[in-house]
Amino acid sequence: MFNLKNNIHSVIVGLTASGKTQGIVLPTIYLNGKSTAKPNMIVTDPKGELYNLTSGFLV
Repeated sequence: MFNLKNNIHSVIVGLTASGKTQGIVLPTIYLNGKSTAKPNMIVTDPKGELYNLTSGFLV
């Protein structure tokens, strides 16, 4: 996982249980959360799973 300083837009597409959340989305959220730049993120989370996993870390 790389943290690039350019503005980057991403769309993650994959089959159910293909590892999107664990392999791409969560590491990206944690990486951006630890960044000193504190970039903005828009994440679609209809079930609230990502919120439950990351809300304490990001506050």
